[in-house]
Amino acid sequence: MSLDPNFDDVPPFASATHLLTHCNRYNTPYLFNFIGRQDLSVKYSRHTAKSYYGIDSSGVPGNSDAGAMQTWILWNMIGLYPLTGQTTFLVGAPWFERLELDLGDGKTLLITSTGGNQDDGYYVQSLRVNGEDWDKAWVSWDDVFSQGGSLDFVLGSEPVRWANGTLPPSPAS
Repeated sequence: MSLDPNFDDVPPFASATHLLTHCNRYNTPYLFNFIGRQDLSVKYSRHTAKSYYGIDSSGVPGNSDAGAMQTWILWNMIGLYPLTGQTTFLVGAPWFERLELDLGDGKTLLITSTGGNQDDGYYVQSLRVNGEDWDKAWVSWDDVFSQGGSLDFVLGSEPVRWANGTLPPSPAS
């Protein structure tokens, strides 16, 4: 696939610079969702996060752009990626077994995951949205944010093609 060369082994600084220090490239790891390969989005976004972010003074790669780098890692850890100017969120894989987001007005988004681990068990095996089986590698604002909702992930160490439903809407639409 033509996106794969973006992630070839290159010196860490060059790769971080290429992928994350330019706002128009933040979405690069997630572009695989648009061609039915959500597993590769997870593989490369997790690799990028684990390789170029840390907990010390140099924990954010490149130029922060007023919090854009921090926001990228937060969305990555939540397991979603918001498309700028859209109501579409691409599905990644959460880093936590349980995360509850307070959406205000008594609404919450509850994200759970089972079966995974931080090292190699981060591939989505299945997803339920609001208690229903889900076969798309994306959700909309109305699906989980407008009234609250839930995302229940089953994670594992081997990639599977669970997302065989409708591809995400084009950002140009």
